Amino acid sequence: MTRELNFRIKKDRELRVLVFVRDKFTCQRCGVKPNPAPSNYDGTYTIFNIPKGTYLVVDHIKPRKKGGSKDPSNLQTLCDSCNKAKGDSYGPN
Repeated sequence: MTRELNFRIKKDRELRVLVFVRDKFTCQRCGVKPNPAPSNYDGTYTIFNIPKGTYLVVDHIKPRKKGGSKDPSNLQTLCDSCNKAKGDSYGPN
């Protein structure tokens, strides 16, 4: 079984940056994004400056417990609210 993402580990921080930058720091479900967007983001901190009063997370599209990987193609940016609403359902967005 693969380990969980740990953003204290450099390669996981780099993966977080890759996913956030690819998704333009925008929730892939509701479209909320920080204002202003972070510049020189290094993955070490959580992005909180979001109008809904929440924060951005890296989410597995296909959950790990259902065989999903931590490959970037299986990861997306969601705000915490959308991530909680999604739960462990499977499917993009």
